[in-house]
Amino acid sequence: ATVANYWSTYTGATDAALDRGKVIFCYWPPKNGKPEDLKKYFSMWSTVIKKYGNNPNCYFEPINEPYGYNTKDLRNHYNDWLTRFNVPKKNVILDGIGLAALYINPLGDDKRLDGTMLAVHCYAFYAGYVHINSLTETGWSNILSIEIGKYSDRAIITEWGAPMKSGLDYSVKKNKNDINYVRAMSKKINTIGAGSVYWPGLRDGDSYSLMEKKV
Repeated sequence: ATVANYWSTYTGATDAALDRGKVIFCYWPPKNGKPEDLKKYFSMWSTVIKKYGNNPNCYFEPINEPYGYNTKDLRNHYNDWLTRFNVPKKNVILDGIGLAALYINPLGDDKRLDGTMLAVHCYAFYAGYVHINSLTETGWSNILSIEIGKYSDRAIITEWGAPMKSGLDYSVKKNKNDINYVRAMSKKINTIGAGSVYWPGLRDGDSYSLMEKKV
């Protein structure tokens, strides 16, 4: 819908952002964790890549949190995307399995996807899900290691964040889950030299937002 209905406005904001740094284009499925209409989906990407595909500061994330796919189908979908669009693989970001909170090893192991970036999501509220069962600082660091697996050289943490209006001081070590999480994530990301995207930088009504607009 963004490309079909608001492309001129969206490109204006994108171009302004590119004057200052890098931009990631990402498709967010409205439901079910996969595109509802593949024809419209690929048409959308054709429009985006026609305008920005040659810009080295632009990155392309075919789908956010692809939980509608099993591992085999997701790898095939990514290969189809890469085959269709002639963009540098180093500028393509592939979300991990499920909510991108599972492992990226199955993607890294697929030779067809060599050269791409591999994305993971990790939030403190994931505690208790799947492999996430530790709330200590060391535990969260280990969890991120598990998500990244053996492909730390290609990993990018495209979503991580915590409440910014809770009054917590994340610089002070304290036995609270959110503090342990933020300290572990920031240290681990810096230690392995991975790229990351804090979610969100600016978003109205979101308690995780790093910034807020002043009227």
